[in-house]
Amino acid sequence: MQSIRARWRRRPALWSIIFLLSGTVVRGNRIGSDLGFPTANIEISQPHKLIPPDGVYAVWVHHQQSRYGGMLYIGSRPTLPGKKARSIEVNIFDFNKDIYGDRLRVELVAHVRGDQTFENLEGLKEQLVKDKAASGLALQRAVAYDIPFSKKKEWPRVAVVLLNYNTKGLLHQLLPSVLAADYPNQEVYVADNGSSDGSAELVRDQFPEVQIIELPENYGYAGGYNRALEHVDADYYVLLNTDVEVTPGWLTQLIKEMDKDPKAAAAQPKILDYHRRDHFEYAGAAGGWMDSLGYPFCRGRIFGTVEKDEGQYDKNQTLFWASGAAFCVRASLFRQLGGFDPRYFAHLEEIDLCWRMKRAGYKILAVPQSVVYHMGGGTLDYHSPRKTYLNFRNSLITLWKNEPVSKLLWLLPLRLVMDGLAGMLFMVQGKKGHIFSVINAHWHFYPIMGAIWKDRRHYEELIQKVSIHGKMETSGIYKGSVVWAYFVKARRYFKSLSF
Repeated sequence: MQSIRARWRRRPALWSIIFLLSGTVVRGNRIGSDLGFPTANIEISQPHKLIPPDGVYAVWVHHQQSRYGGMLYIGSRPTLPGKKARSIEVNIFDFNKDIYGDRLRVELVAHVRGDQTFENLEGLKEQLVKDKAASGLALQRAVAYDIPFSKKKEWPRVAVVLLNYNTKGLLHQLLPSVLAADYPNQEVYVADNGSSDGSAELVRDQFPEVQIIELPENYGYAGGYNRALEHVDADYYVLLNTDVEVTPGWLTQLIKEMDKDPKAAAAQPKILDYHRRDHFEYAGAAGGWMDSLGYPFCRGRIFGTVEKDEGQYDKNQTLFWASGAAFCVRASLFRQLGGFDPRYFAHLEEIDLCWRMKRAGYKILAVPQSVVYHMGGGTLDYHSPRKTYLNFRNSLITLWKNEPVSKLLWLLPLRLVMDGLAGMLFMVQGKKGHIFSVINAHWHFYPIMGAIWKDRRHYEELIQKVSIHGKMETSGIYKGSVVWAYFVKARRYFKSLSF
């Protein structure tokens, strides 16, 4: 049985007049850092400055030449023991610089709540999580009103869809960040793939503003999204893993870049590691590329080497594929190209779809102004033999569906040899389960080559119907072998590849 439920959530009202504070950052007692919300204590330089009432506010923080989102607390910190002196302190989102002694200018954008007393620090921490989500919502709404393209037409309809299978804990932890969206014309859905852990009940009870699509069993990423999106009407689908934390402005930036380029079919944000927040994350990093032999890799991650984010990929770029962990796609094109191939179940289905889009002449974009944090392995363990099996099997399927016949004649035998070498590497590493995964991948692929070839012809017809200039868009293709560059020439980083 499938059901869809929706309610509106109450949003904090924007201030009609922006209130400004400025002052010097002084040292505090670091209790905020212990709670996971480090704050900069602000000493107001003007003694007669009118200070707003105690409470929590969504704010813009101006430091040097940059502006950051944050939440401001004004009050006497009644939950903490000791002296109740009034303090003004700001938690700056996604910011880790040492700014003691620096001056800050703070714009109060919205009032989130009044000052409160909590039974203990754990209760305070739980409330701070909610405050951050509410502050992000207010700031993102403020950003939305300033974007030029919004003045030209109505905001495109966006559906953010999270496919869930037994990740109740992740929904409870990370769904608030998704609901704190900057976008004025979005709906959030949870498509439940037959979970048995009470995920759907959690969403109904704690997130009534989220629409639920219940599927009777686990159809995997590909089949689950195909079935769920049949019930979703939008201009853009944003497919988001349940183990992803989003940041203020992430959605508006994606849609802004997509909407100004009619040839853009899909896009992804910059994907950073939830646990090491200054590093890229394995599943997508700063955008996907493909080498001449059909091996995918990313800006910021090649095989097991993941780079630190130092702004090296902060320029927009056209890719070969966008990560399924946070995948923005033009809904009409998704439907016209047949969606994901359900044969994949999970893993590489987004690469196959992007390949079809590029064969039709469309672009895939990296939008680094949009940032999300991915736990990685929260929905499918990176190191599991099951993941290895899907990786090797689906890679063969993708090549068989999309490469020219003349290239397949030599590429498939070569891939058989290279996959054999990968199996030997697993043997050296003592990963026996992964060796059998590689063998099973080939064992299961060859008997279904005929059926996949029929699928290929079907998808080719769909590609021809939507093709915009009769040839493939070729950005994001590395003409060499990333395997050779990585394992033989020891070129571990994207910038070290020869282009």
